[in-house]
Amino acid sequence: MDPVNSLASFGHLSSEFGEEPGVQTIDVSKPTAISAADKIDDYEATLALDGANGITSFTIGSKTYLAVTGSEDDGVQILGINRSPNANAGSDKNAILNATVTLDGTGSRDPDGDSNLRYSWVQTSVSPMVIMDDPTSARTTFTAPADPAELVFRLTVSDETRSDTDDITITITKPVARNIKDMGDILASAQITGPNQITMAYYEELSTFINSYLNFTITGEGTPRNITGIDGSPSKSAMVNIDGEDADVFVTTLTFDGEPAPLGSTGAMYMQHADHYLAFLQIQDGQN
Repeated sequence: MDPVNSLASFGHLSSEFGEEPGVQTIDVSKPTAISAADKIDDYEATLALDGANGITSFTIGSKTYLAVTGSEDDGVQILGINRSPNANAGSDKNAILNATVTLDGTGSRDPDGDSNLRYSWVQTSVSPMVIMDDPTSARTTFTAPADPAELVFRLTVSDETRSDTDDITITITKPVARNIKDMGDILASAQITGPNQITMAYYEELSTFINSYLNFTITGEGTPRNITGIDGSPSKSAMVNIDGEDADVFVTTLTFDGEPAPLGSTGAMYMQHADHYLAFLQIQDGQN
């Protein structure tokens, strides 16, 4: 096996040079950015073999080592390989004002299997500054500022001798405003008006195709009926009698499956609309 090519797979190359006694470790884990990682000077000829001419790699546990032989010295020199950890601060993300935000660097890895990595989070954006609960932990949190901002953090992951960094951007935005209201504010009545029909009357016009009508159950029955049809999208204008008085309302007619509901039937149902809370509705008798 070609010694240089076999070493490239481990990320480092160590060799001895004839003119300057010593050993140099070269990082080739990133082919586009090869760099000198470390060196040992040997001016007293005590650390390196003279005339190194063979390199063999081997692994003990999770660590990789090189065995170097020499043509002028009798013996073998063992060199340990320590590759840089790979920092991973996670993907950029958004958060809302005043929310608790988590920075998570647990996706960082050490190619040599070192589990005793050290972590350091630093905010590199200038303002506003936030306070992290534990900037030396792989996972830490902070409270988002009260105004929109773009925050940048740098994670540094280190082993005994080497380190790597990764940045993450957290964009703080205002929450999307929604006009959330109680369903009781707009629901005029909900009645069983036919053997397999419910009439929903609203004081306001709704886009009923985004409504959800769930778990309609006739009183005394244990199994909910399925809503099989919705007529009124948007709701139809109508005149109905509510508490003895006629009122202009918007009507949606629902149909449900199963046996016809007997006269005098009542029931219950959940309803959800994009602009209103989920509501539990009592369905009144409207067939008499």
